[in-house]
Amino acid sequence: MTAPTVVFDASHDEYFSIRKREDPSYRLLARQLVAGGMGVKEAGELDDGFAGDVLVVAVPRRAFQPAESAAVQEFVKNGGG
Repeated sequence: MTAPTVVFDASHDEYFSIRKREDPSYRLLARQLVAGGMGVKEAGELDDGFAGDVLVVAVPRRAFQPAESAAVQEFVKNGGG
C-alpha cells in the first residue's frame, strides 16, 4: 500500500507555504506529515494536473483560472480531498 500524498498548492501566492521561512507553521506541518509516513509535495499550476490524495490551498492571494478550478473539481469528484 502506498502512503498518501498531501499536495500543497504553490501557484497562487499563498499566504502560507511549506517553504516560507517567515511563517514556519506549514513547514512544521509538512515535516510532521512526513514523519508520520505520508508523502508531501508542492504543485505548480494546478491546470497541469497534480497527483496526490489531499490538496491544501492555504489562503491563496491570486485567483484561480477556469482550467485550474476545473482540475480541482475533477480531483474532488474522483475522490481527492
